[in-house]
Amino acid sequence: MFTAIWLMYYSETHKSYFDNYEQLKKSELIQKGWVPSFIPRSAYDIHETHKVDVARVNVRFRFRPGDTKEIEASCNKMKTDDINTQYYRCKHGNDMVIVRLSSDGKGQILSE
Repeated sequence: MFTAIWLMYYSETHKSYFDNYEQLKKSELIQKGWVPSFIPRSAYDIHETHKVDVARVNVRFRFRPGDTKEIEASCNKMKTDDINTQYYRCKHGNDMVIVRLSSDGKGQILSE
């Protein structure tokens, strides 16, 4: 019984990798809501994970520092004492996500 539940749990997890934003865009994961449309256009080395039956966002990527136009237009910047990382709170569909952008070009978008 436990094995069947474990297999069901993990069989619903989908992982995707994209070299760049254009590949991600062609995948239609943005249109389907698994990746927010405000991800930086310079994003590359993109790792996306989702479960089919749970509307949670989990995206890790690299990006060109300073490419925050879409995020700043769509999100609220959060106050932080961390000078190397910017945090944003954004509406995505019916949920909220947190965007973390490091000055070294690492980014992450996660459901709250």
